[in-house]
Amino acid sequence: MLGTFDRRTFINVTDGKLRQRVEPDHPQAKERKVTNPKTGDSKIVSELVYDFVEGNIIKIYAREQEGFGKQWIVEMQDGEEFFNISINYESGYAFAFLSRIFNVDISQRLRLTPYYIEDDRRAGIGIRQGGEKIKPYYTKDDPKDMPKLKNPDDESDRKIWKIQVLKFLQDKVDTKLTPILQGLYPIEYQGKEPVPAPEPDNPLVEEGKKVQQKRKSKAKAEQEKMFDDPDEMPTKKTKAKSGDEEADDLPF
Repeated sequence: MLGTFDRRTFINVTDGKLRQRVEPDHPQAKERKVTNPKTGDSKIVSELVYDFVEGNIIKIYAREQEGFGKQWIVEMQDGEEFFNISINYESGYAFAFLSRIFNVDISQRLRLTPYYIEDDRRAGIGIRQGGEKIKPYYTKDDPKDMPKLKNPDDESDRKIWKIQVLKFLQDKVDTKLTPILQGLYPIEYQGKEPVPAPEPDNPLVEEGKKVQQKRKSKAKAEQEKMFDDPDEMPTKKTKAKSGDEEADDLPF
């Protein structure tokens, strides 16, 4: 048989930006010095640098990548373009992304914007959908069923808790989001041709929409109890390297 491969762009999230490795002679390439944290070896790489990526998420999973360690992989599609976005498994980018992704309509387009806040060295990924900023589903004030940190001042307890949280979030992705994505985008279509429009009677799609709408309604109701104007909800204002994202009150 004859066939063609989809054109997939591989992206890393680093220093508050989306970065694509390219050859040094690329006319738009920017050079950056990178250091391997394990060996201490440094080298100069050539990259294309982006502020955000837009499209539909078709897959989220974790895997080991040679030379990079464990990564979260977010596969996205925008028309005939495919993107593989690698996020360090234990990074602030991963925690911020995973805390928000359960508050989106996973069947719809969204925008991911990495950020790095210099004042408190906090990294994250903001999500916007339909022009609105998506707030975290898990927060310090409302961690829901996330594992609790018993002793915040004990570094060993914090490390154990971080491992527990990552396992918890990976389980949530695998059991809550992956079945919906599989229903939206059958595996035989992923990475081969443009993803077909989801069937309106697909029970997984409908279930996903109901869950997301219920979460949004509950969050809005809780917000309106506290503030006359939801837009006046206070957030920590800190200058970020890119985008208009803020340091949300994440539980990490």
